[in-house]
Amino acid sequence: MPVLLEYALSVSASRESEEFAASLIRAGKTVPEGEWSGPSAELENQYIETNGWESYGKWFLGRKSEFDPETKGHYNFPFSNDFKRVHRRGLVAIRSRAAQNDDESVFDAAGRLLELYTEEDESYETRRKKSRPLRISFQRKPRKNAIRYKVDKKSGSMTDVSLIQVGEAKGHAMWIDSISLETALDVMGENLPAYVTHDGAVETDRILKEVGVFSRFYVKDGKLKAEEFKALDSFQSDEPQRFRRLFDLAEAMPDAFGLSLVFEASLVWIDSDGTEVPISEGKPDNSLRDVPSVRFDSIKSADFVDAPAANESGLFSEKSKHRLEAPQMADEELDETKEVEETEEVEETEETEEVETEEEEEEATSEDSDEPDDVAALQGKIDELTARVAEQDAKIDSLNESLETAETRNEKLSALVEGEEALSEGDGKQAGPSLIERFQSATGAEQTIIWKQNKREILRSARG
Repeated sequence: MPVLLEYALSVSASRESEEFAASLIRAGKTVPEGEWSGPSAELENQYIETNGWESYGKWFLGRKSEFDPETKGHYNFPFSNDFKRVHRRGLVAIRSRAAQNDDESVFDAAGRLLELYTEEDESYETRRKKSRPLRISFQRKPRKNAIRYKVDKKSGSMTDVSLIQVGEAKGHAMWIDSISLETALDVMGENLPAYVTHDGAVETDRILKEVGVFSRFYVKDGKLKAEEFKALDSFQSDEPQRFRRLFDLAEAMPDAFGLSLVFEASLVWIDSDGTEVPISEGKPDNSLRDVPSVRFDSIKSADFVDAPAANESGLFSEKSKHRLEAPQMADEELDETKEVEETEEVEETEETEEVETEEEEEEATSEDSDEPDDVAALQGKIDELTARVAEQDAKIDSLNESLETAETRNEKLSALVEGEEALSEGDGKQAGPSLIERFQSATGAEQTIIWKQNKREILRSARG
């Protein structure tokens, strides 16, 4: 078993294959969109028989040195469906799988090819609108019969599960927009592991703690969804109590909890004309929002949590489970139901008309019997309420000022504890880089971590 694990991890990028793919991209032999599946086994066999193993290997970005070069096991990460053109979706899939398996050299090679792909494929219209970067999203279309979600405890599966939705990520000072969902699809692999809670999501290795897998991703109604969640058989057999509790909650109260993604991302400001400005360059004056938008670099998992930051509508993002799961009726029952509903509507209309008539009569009576004393009393109540509202507004303003003062003091104390406060003059030591300088010079995951820990101070600095 350890030998098999060693084989699975020892994948390296082929420089020859990368250069071959780059030459095809420069020559325009590419597939910019469409479904990605990789070459079929039948097509592979035909190509090997006609062209040989050396030519066959050029179409694969990765190598497993433990396998014989004249076996398929030696070649990994194909980037073409037809052994003729480079498929952009294939490069995206390679980058996602390589990130999941920690195959760094393959991950970097696929990234370089994607950058070259974008440069070569950039049309005149795209150059003219360069403020809006080109993004091509590949996704499965939702099943035509997916009219509602389903929880099946017996098979350990759930369908049409919401992973993240457009809106603010509460508590993280980030905004999820439609392009965020597109970038999420771009970095999604075929499957996404699931855990229960975020505990240890960043600091520790969570291998062997997975409870299931999400698959077949698509975007609909401003939400990124998975067509299916499938619990691991081992989760059901080894932890039956937790398994039952999870599925019982999904059936009984799906609005009370949901999913939250573990990811790495870049943050950008969006100005009024749609231009994306890296957060390190500061907030533009015409920014659409007070918080930056997310551009996903990688997604590690989707975790079941009680209060998801960017999935407020719950596990399935449905308003009424009972309405959606109403049993199907025969045609005769439907006709009878329709007749009853129509009758109830008529009766309700008649009752409403009677009530309105009574109200009109009361209003008419009231108008006939208005007296100056009543008007004066009402005016007195209005003045009293107006004074109370003004008093409450003053209290709110005072509390806001106190809150701002407390936040400023807290930030200064935090800076002192973390050693970020500049040294006083004449102490013989040179102050280290400020928080803003460290944030601007950081990249990738490090910049995301600094943002999450210090977003208030960074936003205040960006706003001037």
